[in-house]
Amino acid sequence: MKSLSIIILFTLLCCVNKKEIDINLKRTLIDYQNKFPIPKSHVANNRIYIYTAYFEKDSKDTLLKITRSSNGIDSIFLKKSGGFGIYEDDELRPTILFDNENIANKFILKKIFKIDKKHYKKNNIFIEGITPVHSYKINNGKLVLIKIDTIWQNWDK
Repeated sequence: MKSLSIIILFTLLCCVNKKEIDINLKRTLIDYQNKFPIPKSHVANNRIYIYTAYFEKDSKDTLLKITRSSNGIDSIFLKKSGGFGIYEDDELRPTILFDNENIANKFILKKIFKIDKKHYKKNNIFIEGITPVHSYKINNGKLVLIKIDTIWQNWDK
């Protein structure tokens, strides 16, 4: 009975420590993904949708920018730009995080380096128009929306 209790406790602890990203970041990503979901036609049109989140410095501020791409991941760009991912679970759609300045340690709790090949860019795929880029300022560990950049009016829906 004692060994069973230890096994159950160990299992619970392993599950609790499985967080890969901060809960505030995850909620922000899911909110964006709900506003700009992956179109149901993505299989038919042979596109590889990936959400991207970039952490960067702007003067004294730390910013997070989120958008969606229909062209998959470029493996060369990923290696040069400090990308991690794919972060994905029951709620979070495929998301890659970029932190080439090492400023997102409070948000990226576990860096993932292995990426399934199904997410890599394929040749001859038409790239959708860019979905609105949401920019957040990081203020005391909170993500505060400061800007929505709408570059294109037509993107995959």
